[in-house]
Amino acid sequence: MLEEGTRIDESPKRALWSSEKAFILSAAAAAVGLGNLWRFPYMAGENGGAAFILAYAISVVIIGIPIMILEFTLGRQSRGNTVEMFRYLHPRASWFGWVVVGLTTIIISYYLVITGWTLGYAFSSFTGSILPFDQFTDGYNSLWFFLVTTLLSGWIVVKGVAGIE
Repeated sequence: MLEEGTRIDESPKRALWSSEKAFILSAAAAAVGLGNLWRFPYMAGENGGAAFILAYAISVVIIGIPIMILEFTLGRQSRGNTVEMFRYLHPRASWFGWVVVGLTTIIISYYLVITGWTLGYAFSSFTGSILPFDQFTDGYNSLWFFLVTTLLSGWIVVKGVAGIE
């Protein structure tokens, strides 16, 4: 949070989006997620088709978009990470930011497992030893690919990647 009397142009330089289009595409990609790609068609078919899609669209407009705008606005105002944003709202609310960080860690573990499976199947296709899915995931076979994916992702985050919105 800026101290009283501090001008905005005196604050540390912040990364900027390369364009408005890049920001919109990045926000849309972050909002969609794998659940919308994998589970949404099934859920729509099982729950009334067009009626489900209409209810989903109304929920996105009434709940999703306002929460996204609130999140962006609070991020800009606090000029910090998730924990600092909640601390900006109230000094004792920073614990909730840590809850969000913990939940994000749990969610990313799900994505890393899927990425590990994908990497494992790609590796198996190059070596010509493709196993059925239940055999591939049995025991610790895919653990190595999960570990490689986790370490590679961690390395990329620590090193930083410029140009990826």
